Amino acid sequence: PRIAPTFACLFMGAVETAMLAAWTGLPPFMFKRYIDDIFFLWRGTQDEHLDFVKFLNRFHPFLKFKANFDFETRSVEFLDTIVSIKDDGFIKQLCSPRLVKKKYVSDAFFLSS
Repeated sequence: PRIAPTFACLFMGAVETAMLAAWTGLPPFMFKRYIDDIFFLWRGTQDEHLDFVKFLNRFHPFLKFKANFDFETRSVEFLDTIVSIKDDGFIKQLCSPRLVKKKYVSDAFFLSS
């Protein structure tokens, strides 16, 4: 049986709890994790966001987090989707072009709020 994802979930759950408890700055508005991939919504400034990511990367010697949010387009690629914040504040999700090229999805567009 595949036990690596179970151990990753347990380990990351413990680290996540400790990290969020130790962070003294503005907390993420929403913080979600799928195994070892983290998605969070941030309401602070770009500098505060970068400070939070730096904190995450200093927290554990074997974990490195990559923040790939594009502040100009207000979008981020996460688990084969592209999530962006529209001007009206709604969140739009698009399937990644990689999925379309591999024919995993036919019409790669869906919205959620």
